[in-house]
Amino acid sequence: MGKKIFLSPHSHYDYLWCDTPDGMGSKNAKLIKEALLIMRKHEKYRYIIDSVMACEYFRINHPDMWEELQQRVKERKIELIGGDIVAPDTLLPNGESLVRQFLYGCRYFKKHFGIDSKIAYLIDSFGQTPQLPQILKKAGFEFFIFVRGARNRSLPQEFWWKSFDGSKILTHWMYSTYTYIPPPFAMTILPPIFPFVPIPGTLQVIPQNFRVYEFLIKIFPPFKYIFRRLSNTGLGISVFGLDMGGLKFSIKNRIVRSTTDNILILNGTDNLPPSTNILDAVDYYNKKNKKNKVIIAIPSEFHSALKKSRKKFGVVENYEFLGPPDLFPGTFGNRPKLKHQIRFLENQFYLTELSSTLSNLLNNIPYPKEEINKAINRILCCDFHDGITGVHIDAAYDNIMKQLKLSELQLKRLFKSALSYFIKNIDTSNILKNDMPLLIFNPLSWERTSIEKIKIPNEIKEFSILNQIGKQIPYQKEKINEKENSYIFLAKDIPPIGYTSYSIRKNQSLNQGQSILEKKKISTLTIENNILRLSFKDGKLISIFNKKDKFELNSKGKYSIGGLRIHNDRGDGYYIGRIGKIHHMYDLQLEVLEKGPVRTVVKLNAKLKCKSKILFKSINEITQYIIMPNFGDVRIDFITIFYNNIRNIRIQACFPIPISNPTIRSEIPYGFIERNIEPKVGKSWKEINKHFEHYDRIKPVINWMDFSNIKEKKGVSIINYGIPEYEIGKNKDSCLLTLMRSTGLLTNIIYGTVPAMAGPFYRIPKAYAIGDHTFKYSLYLHNGDFSNNLIAREAQNFNIPLIVRKIKHNKGKLGSEFSLFSIEPENFIVTSIKKPEDGNNGLLIRLLETSGKKSKGTVKFNQKIKNVKKVNLLELPIEEMKIENDNSFTYESNPQEILSFIIKI
Repeated sequence: MGKKIFLSPHSHYDYLWCDTPDGMGSKNAKLIKEALLIMRKHEKYRYIIDSVMACEYFRINHPDMWEELQQRVKERKIELIGGDIVAPDTLLPNGESLVRQFLYGCRYFKKHFGIDSKIAYLIDSFGQTPQLPQILKKAGFEFFIFVRGARNRSLPQEFWWKSFDGSKILTHWMYSTYTYIPPPFAMTILPPIFPFVPIPGTLQVIPQNFRVYEFLIKIFPPFKYIFRRLSNTGLGISVFGLDMGGLKFSIKNRIVRSTTDNILILNGTDNLPPSTNILDAVDYYNKKNKKNKVIIAIPSEFHSALKKSRKKFGVVENYEFLGPPDLFPGTFGNRPKLKHQIRFLENQFYLTELSSTLSNLLNNIPYPKEEINKAINRILCCDFHDGITGVHIDAAYDNIMKQLKLSELQLKRLFKSALSYFIKNIDTSNILKNDMPLLIFNPLSWERTSIEKIKIPNEIKEFSILNQIGKQIPYQKEKINEKENSYIFLAKDIPPIGYTSYSIRKNQSLNQGQSILEKKKISTLTIENNILRLSFKDGKLISIFNKKDKFELNSKGKYSIGGLRIHNDRGDGYYIGRIGKIHHMYDLQLEVLEKGPVRTVVKLNAKLKCKSKILFKSINEITQYIIMPNFGDVRIDFITIFYNNIRNIRIQACFPIPISNPTIRSEIPYGFIERNIEPKVGKSWKEINKHFEHYDRIKPVINWMDFSNIKEKKGVSIINYGIPEYEIGKNKDSCLLTLMRSTGLLTNIIYGTVPAMAGPFYRIPKAYAIGDHTFKYSLYLHNGDFSNNLIAREAQNFNIPLIVRKIKHNKGKLGSEFSLFSIEPENFIVTSIKKPEDGNNGLLIRLLETSGKKSKGTVKFNQKIKNVKKVNLLELPIEEMKIENDNSFTYESNPQEILSFIIKI
């Protein structure tokens, strides 16, 4: 029986890469226009558009053809697939950002084209996160097409891909490539992919809409005869991710792993203009080959054929497609300020939606949905797979950072406005008139105790801080930023999704017991609280002893705790270079900066040098603050500050892991996964290219990674703020948190410096990351029982602190203390609180199960609730929930399940 080949023309849209978003958008708009013009003459032609922003740029650049595009979509001649704002990276953005890609993308396609998105499509994203099947299924998708991340495995082209919660989606893996170009048109690839061809002294721009095939036929009619025969050959070549050859060649490549008699081929590549040559190629192939049949089709036709085949596909379960050679480890640590800013804004849009929702519910203030969504959309655009990963030209980088800054200003303004409405209605009548009220707001879904900061006016010399029951609490002067007149205090038992009122009483001083410290440099030191003891020797942190669990984290190996290391990195934006000689901090000097009732802060000054070409260059001013709370927490915070003046380097913070054969877990978007040095199945980098075996140990992370051994009762978690790369030591005896990479090339063409050429040859000097840098991360010690530890909550505590504001005296309708709701048990966290997209009634809350076990949970409100509906990620109803005691409801959850509810209060 012959094969049926579904050939789908496309021009994969890059939101940014070798040009800015506007530049890439206008070029892609011309490609869509060209496809529409071809359809006017050729009834059989079909075309794919793969994201919202591709449509938006077409609407902006060619408004006169917008209705024609809508009509072609209605006729199913053009298929809109993907259902996302842009094709995102799935490893570095947080889970809620991925959800919003599909929520906003699917709503856009429904609004403007009347279609429900059923096919997810990420053909160029650098790996696929294992929670993607759950996210896609809960967003209404039925079929997923991807390319990168699985080429080290012997997988069939079709299988069911299953997430931790049991959700699964039928998946087509294009193991060969997403690019097929019939001969002799390989030469037409370069102008569209690399639109600017640098020539010394000039800048040549090659027109994108030049119809090569039609031009050649016109000036030389026999060329059509030659082309048809060449397109039917079995000869071809696969290079740089491109299939260039006859249809027989491309079909043969794909038959090898096909599971049914149906095969999908994509005709075209990044930014390549549509051409009628494929129509002639297909027509001639069908005349000469009676066994197989090729049709110009859209991917949904291929999906339908797979379903009709009634094939029983295999299942790939709980798997992360992160294998070589599609893994680009250099993308995790490059352009560090971009990564940090995106993580900051992910946290900020959570806060802005929450505060705006509370102001709407409690004060009836209109919810600014359009403004919030615009700000979030800009962030989502920067999550593009060539965006957040840092592999783009500097002009695109400037554009991204401006977009992110605009979103920051917008979200902060909306947050401040919502909080001010909220504050005006808080009753402070229990606070004396001469006292200054303080609002302590907890934006997370559990009761919290943490160290917080408040600026005190310079004219106030003596004061005390009173808690919610009027009791004086300890505080001390904050000295990390001495320019501010700030004090830190312990905010205790702050209610979940709520607030309490503290106050400052002037002219009353509490003896804080803060030591008067001499400014002297020391090399040996021991500090402790009732749980932890920290020991320093020769200016290095060499031991942390957990008195409660009798567990010592020590530096008996080559790394001190939190010490920095540096090495040359001659790689590029995609790949880290070979690791040569490693240098560590030197000239270390210690100083006890703060020692009081709230915390102890040790300041460490050091230098870091690395050989740069001939000379050794040094980062001469590294300042590291090591912060130990004095109230019995098991978390040690680090703040590292320096000015980078060295190019082509990689800097990492080092943490020894004195645990035998630890289980290694890492947070991924909306979940966590167990990882090892080498993949469980498939080839490793060590097998593919031994010079780059360290790639096997380099992993992406969201907020935390954990090393545990329950038998030894030892566990070490490392929490970060916008630092998404870590490296596992060769013997699993260390964890290296990559603070930054400095590289000036998008692709390095010098043989042997990187394993392959992954992109065009552009210089990107802003990726050297010259300038000031501040990094925040934390060490969390526990007893090794991951199923019961609170690392997910602790990571959120670190990333989203309590909010402290000085407020005015009010007689508002809200009490001096408030909590909207709480959730139980502790393995559930809230990840989103906002108004539903449709209508203003009620609120939407999204939860995540974080322990990896099947559980029951309860959401309990502090007021009556009218109605609760469980909804999917598109906010469409699934089932009505039973309300208990007028204010709570109970739900069931599978391991690592994402749950969404709309509640009317």
